[in-house]
Amino acid sequence: MVEYIERFSGLVDQLTAYDSPPDALCFTTRFVDGLKDDIKSVIAVQRPSSLDIACSLALLQDEMAEQTKKRDYRRPDSGF
Repeated sequence: MVEYIERFSGLVDQLTAYDSPPDALCFTTRFVDGLKDDIKSVIAVQRPSSLDIACSLALLQDEMAEQTKKRDYRRPDSGF
C-alpha cells in the first residue's frame, strides 16, 4: 500500500508541477479507483474529502486487513 501511495503522490506532483491542478476530488477519486477491491469498497463509502484523508484511510484499512489475515492463520487453542 505504501508503494502505491508513493507512486500516486509522485504522479500527482508531476502533474501539478506543469499545470494548474484539477479539482482535488479528481485526484482522490482516481486514487480510490486504483485501490484493491476489498479496500476500495471500504474507502469509497467513507467519501474522503481529500487525497491525504483517502491515503490515511487506505493505510489503516490495509493494516487492519493484514492483522485479520494473521489472526485467521493462527492455530486454534486446543483446550479440551
